[in-house]
Amino acid sequence: MKRRNFILFAGGALAVIAIANHFFANVDYPRALALPGSLTPIMDSKELKELGLVYRSLIPDESRERTVAKRLMEKLSADDNAFTTSLDEVIKKDFAEGNIIEVRGWILSKTEARQCALFSFSPTPSP
Repeated sequence: MKRRNFILFAGGALAVIAIANHFFANVDYPRALALPGSLTPIMDSKELKELGLVYRSLIPDESRERTVAKRLMEKLSADDNAFTTSLDEVIKKDFAEGNIIEVRGWILSKTEARQCALFSFSPTPSP
């Protein structure tokens, strides 16, 4: 094999690996992030999952688990002790700034909607 062909082949293989990793690698995020605490007292898991699926269809850019998790994590504190407080603050800030969306008649902050979207990726518990 000529050097030029080898370099092209190796570069192509690395590109394929990088793309596959981007699309298919496991997503690492705190599982509590996928549970919209502000909505759980008034909705069951089926309703939360349905809201998440509708949100994902409304916002195609956020239809992948990795993307939704990344966008949620960008606004949160990395400190585990401040995680819940930080999440509540982001939700309040969303409402204050008008960063909201209507999903199936519910007015949700973008953060709550993203949490529902993330929740929709979780397997449905068996009855």
